[in-house]
Amino acid sequence: MNARKAVIPMLKRALISAFFMPVFLARTLSGTLIPAYLMIAGAIARSDDPRERRMITAAIGITLVPCAFAVALRPSSERWDLLSAYLSRNVGARDQVWLYPADSALPLDAIGRRIPGAVRPIPEPFPTLGFKGPIRAGWPATVSVTPEQAATFASDPSAHGAPVVWLVTRQSGIFDPANDMPKALSRVRKAGPMQEWGYINVTPYYSR
Repeated sequence: MNARKAVIPMLKRALISAFFMPVFLARTLSGTLIPAYLMIAGAIARSDDPRERRMITAAIGITLVPCAFAVALRPSSERWDLLSAYLSRNVGARDQVWLYPADSALPLDAIGRRIPGAVRPIPEPFPTLGFKGPIRAGWPATVSVTPEQAATFASDPSAHGAPVVWLVTRQSGIFDPANDMPKALSRVRKAGPMQEWGYINVTPYYSR
């Protein structure tokens, strides 16, 4: 049973990476980088020839330089700056901004632009380790919600006084493949036009 619990999440991440977004390498293998660097450094240090050590180190470093430049120069794939600017222009003081999944709050906070209204991570502030819900991306710190939980959030009395609920979603094909949260909000509110920036989108839901 323990082996199954360890293998199944890794298989899910591999399938998501193959068909949707590359989360397997980033979240599963990143922990191996430091041990790998230490092993490489240890192998280089075993050489008795100083010139050989310098040549091996230079050869490894040279191969990393083009990749480092390519990463630094390529355009951003996540336009959180555009989303933040849009929310700052359009969100009212009594509105609510729902961030789903919850870790979307991290890049928005990093931008530092003030967003009017109340910002609410769904289902709860990141990391969502104590919340019981579907773990669709293989990471328990970012939990999704069931259709029943989405309906509970949509009918939450704390949102009744908000003229508009702005639902910010990211990679909804992974975190909310059945659109449970938009469907739940659409039952109690009127949906407005969606704005998209790559796999990030925001939809206003107006009070009826």
